[in-house]
Amino acid sequence: MTTAMPPSAADQLRAALEGQETKLPPRPEVVAEVLALMDDANADSRRLARLVHGDPALAAHVLRVANSPAWCGRSRIVTLQQAVARLGMGTLQEIVLCVGMSEVYRAPGHEQTAREIWRHALATALYAKIVARACRENVEAAFLGGLLHSVGHAVVLRKAARRAKRKRIKVSREEILEVVGEQQKEVGLGLAETWDLPDVVKAAIQWVDQPEAATRHRSLVHTVALAARLSTEMLEGLPVDEEAIFPLADELNLYPEDLDAVRESELTVQEAMKAMAA
Repeated sequence: MTTAMPPSAADQLRAALEGQETKLPPRPEVVAEVLALMDDANADSRRLARLVHGDPALAAHVLRVANSPAWCGRSRIVTLQQAVARLGMGTLQEIVLCVGMSEVYRAPGHEQTAREIWRHALATALYAKIVARACRENVEAAFLGGLLHSVGHAVVLRKAARRAKRKRIKVSREEILEVVGEQQKEVGLGLAETWDLPDVVKAAIQWVDQPEAATRHRSLVHTVALAARLSTEMLEGLPVDEEAIFPLADELNLYPEDLDAVRESELTVQEAMKAMAA
């Protein structure tokens, strides 16, 4: 007679999550404002500047970014008007998005794991901009797709962390990420629908892990997928996975020298991450 093996912590967590509705976080107000600006061809920086002016914490963050090594000019910025002039509307939108989204990428009890997911999302967004420029694609869409491609991971991680604590399940980082990975895409797409995110973001969420299957926005999906690979290499110190990266670069018609130039932007990405992380 064989003795049945006790369920693993991951299986216990799956059981605890089964049938539990995922509570989606509300869309941050500043994210809604930036998305509206991105969708408005006649928008200018004054509307966004007013939004920043109305939030002291956000204004302080913008000033800190403007004076960071990534954007610092010859003189120190002391007013918000100077910061807006130095950064430009595109970068200002990105900063506001990052501040608004940073709260979503949090999971009490698993702060380090949540931080790693957030850092990867931010690095992917920054690399996606660089790739998009090289491909002459929409830079704003690339940044947004990179920043939000893993939002499902963050939401499910928070839910799983709460259930594990309530059920007193001692789950390792690897086990909770295994369970999160199984549910994140469905939750991410649900969030994108609820938040009324652009279709390019929905495509990035759906196909970033299998870009060859994308049936719409293929270039954007491949841009985010390549950026995500490069981010993983940079953050985890992994060797170059040419078998994974070269097909993505080929799809985007990036020549080897173009791909080398993107890779050589690592220091730029790192400096921007230090400045923009809320």
